Amino acid sequence: MPLINTPKIVSAIIISLTVTACSSGGNHTTQNVTTSPQQSDADKKAAEDKATADKVAAEKKATEDKAIAEKKATEDKAIAEKKAAEDKAIAEKKAAEDKAIAEKKAAEDKAIAEKKAAEDKAIAEKKAAEDKAIAEKKVAEDKAIAEKKAAEDKAIAEKKAVADKIGTENKITVEQALAEKIATRKAWEIAENNGQAARAASADTTAADAIADAAAEKMGLAEINYEVVFSQTNYINALDEISKTDKDASPDTYKFARDKADAYKKLYEKSIAYKDLADKYLIAEKIATQADEKAKAKDATAEDKENAKKANSNLDTVSDLIDAIAFESAAYQQNYSVVLGNYTGDMNYDMNRKVSIGRTGEISILGIKTDSNALPTLGTATYNGKAFQDIPENIGGAWTSNVNEGTLSYNVNFTERTGSGSITGLGNAITLEKGAISGTDISSTVKQADLTGNYSLGFYGKHAEEVAGKIVFTNNDSIGFGGTRGDVK
Repeated sequence: MPLINTPKIVSAIIISLTVTACSSGGNHTTQNVTTSPQQSDADKKAAEDKATADKVAAEKKATEDKAIAEKKATEDKAIAEKKAAEDKAIAEKKAAEDKAIAEKKAAEDKAIAEKKAAEDKAIAEKKAAEDKAIAEKKVAEDKAIAEKKAAEDKAIAEKKAVADKIGTENKITVEQALAEKIATRKAWEIAENNGQAARAASADTTAADAIADAAAEKMGLAEINYEVVFSQTNYINALDEISKTDKDASPDTYKFARDKADAYKKLYEKSIAYKDLADKYLIAEKIATQADEKAKAKDATAEDKENAKKANSNLDTVSDLIDAIAFESAAYQQNYSVVLGNYTGDMNYDMNRKVSIGRTGEISILGIKTDSNALPTLGTATYNGKAFQDIPENIGGAWTSNVNEGTLSYNVNFTERTGSGSITGLGNAITLEKGAISGTDISSTVKQADLTGNYSLGFYGKHAEEVAGKIVFTNNDSIGFGGTRGDVK
């Protein structure tokens, strides 16, 4: 049983009595009330029960208030935590957004900076490349100008050197040199035939032989002089072409001129060497003749005879050198091509076929070749021109050779892509059998009487204006030829 708080009960009783007395209303007379012990215990018990109930109620109230307060505190805490979480989330979201914005801004700034740097680099590289290209172009142009100038200077210098070298010689034209060559040959043929007639009549041929020998010597010198004049004139002309041709604007024409200059220079140097040997031969012949006369004298000594022997040996040596270098050239020149022939070696021939045996023929063709795409594809055309060949001749029993000239006629069927033709004026007619166009060339077999060989030709000029080629008999370059095209029909 719980303990009773006596002071509180007593106070409650006193309060209760006071209230009772006062509530009687009106004028009251003070009365002494006597309480029985049983009533006191009941009152006490009621007071205790009320106190207990009040306590319980108070405790319940306190508990409820505490629960309410705790619930309120919990709710406030939850609200505060939720608020704090929301504020945190908002702050974090804001921070994330700010960070994202900052990172985006930084990325954009970086991209702009990188783009700017790349553009600046590209501009700088482009500028550097353009500057380099300009510099390289300038270097190339300067080099081209220098090379052109050097080539022109070289051509001028070569021309001057040739002109200076021939300055002391008789300056005659090719036509004059050729006329002299023909005239001396005719004189030699007459002298040889007169000598042959004297021998046939069993007459004294001493005078006739002397005339023939003198004529042969003049003919030889005239032939050599022709080779010198012919080669030097064409060499100078080619150098003129070089100096007047723009290498860059007309590279094919420039190369053609350069090739001609090189070929004629080689021929000129060879003819000069030939002439020098001929001069040495004349000197050696004069010395040998004088030595022979002295050795034949009545008072000739052993030394005179030995000198004559040495002089004749030297003459034979020079004669052998002349035979080794002796040559005869020929050329057929057109606008876009040149056919050059050079015949050297012993004059040994099969007269039935008029083909050299042992004598070497070398035929070269220079020019501006036609591009295969520039050949006509339809129609036919005839190329007319000339041919040349070194043909042997027996004059009064003496063997010699001479470059003869023939006529070319060559027909091309551009539709069928074939060509064939003929050459006349070089002995028996020569037939150039039908051959097929391959690229810008044609090759096939060739016949002259019972002799067979091969020919080859090429098209020259921007629009196949010319053909140029050669014929090979017995594995030897024999005939050179060329022609110019008529209208394509």
